[in-house]
Amino acid sequence: NEGCKIFLISKSLEKDKSKYLDRFRIRHIFDQIFWLKEDESKAEYIDPKDSIYIDDSFSQRKEVFEKLGVPTFDCSMLELLIDYKI
Repeated sequence: NEGCKIFLISKSLEKDKSKYLDRFRIRHIFDQIFWLKEDESKAEYIDPKDSIYIDDSFSQRKEVFEKLGVPTFDCSMLELLIDYKI
């Protein structure tokens, strides 16, 4: 990630969210985790300076782009972000 911070902003309905992340062994890759309520906007938790936004939800990507102008990517587009020269 070339020193970039990675934040998880989730509206997960899982009861034990930490256990859910532990099951996939991914909790520790995030610098910070935000658990939102369904009516909260993920855009409110994003600093638009030098940020990108990755999400599988088109409507949430659209909202973030329209509010912040942040480049957005679907999860299937991650290969575009890989620098293979490293």
